[in-house]
Amino acid sequence: MFFKIINNLITDFYKIEILRTSIVLIRFLFLFKILGRNFKFKNKVEVVDDHITIHRDNKILSVDDHNLHYSENLINLKKTYNKFSGSKTKILTMPLCSIDFLNFEKAKILSVGPRNESELYFIRSLGFQWKNISSIDLISYSSKIKLGDIHGTNYTDNQFDVIVCGWVITYSNNYRKILDEIYRIAKNKAIICIGYTYMPEAKDKMRQYKTSKNRFDTNQQIIDHYGNKIKNIYFNFDAYKDNKDYKRHSIFIFRLNK
Repeated sequence: MFFKIINNLITDFYKIEILRTSIVLIRFLFLFKILGRNFKFKNKVEVVDDHITIHRDNKILSVDDHNLHYSENLINLKKTYNKFSGSKTKILTMPLCSIDFLNFEKAKILSVGPRNESELYFIRSLGFQWKNISSIDLISYSSKIKLGDIHGTNYTDNQFDVIVCGWVITYSNNYRKILDEIYRIAKNKAIICIGYTYMPEAKDKMRQYKTSKNRFDTNQQIIDHYGNKIKNIYFNFDAYKDNKDYKRHSIFIFRLNK
């Protein structure tokens, strides 16, 4: 009982956004800016080819270089706060609180592509335990974020109860490969949270896909790919279907059937 009370106090502490954000930002400044930690995932050419190239500021960037944008222009306090507060993670994972059978203290959860630690600390604020929180990204400055690629991971089959994949899938040249890997490493009846920013094709000049078939735009592509492997859909806001001419976030939360 004592340890449960302590755990609840820690969880409630992390729920205080300004405190949680301050911890994430201070750790980033120390680990990234002072100690100079900046590791990048390297793998064979065919794996690297799974990622799109990005055109920004008259430069051609890899996805990992683009993802470092959160470390830029830190003197803009409003933008910096938003980058380290876990605001995107909040809109992607808060619906989990409405699923009564999910055991936050025991469930094993994977965070895909968090960029910085803000997503992990927000996940901890929901009640998930540090020992059960895993994370991979193409870049990392933190021991909490392992270097890896969701197109093909080293995780075992049926390992995770929850997988959070936020703002990753639209940067892939092979989104089906991501969905297949998520299915492989997820347990039966695992909950999958996928979020991304829908960009109208006419306005999205930043991302360069190999073919139009590789482009990811709508939650329907997930539904079509998995078919009867989806047991339940808990949340489905599809920006493309709502208004295909308007840029905004899409969120899809569902349960797998294996």
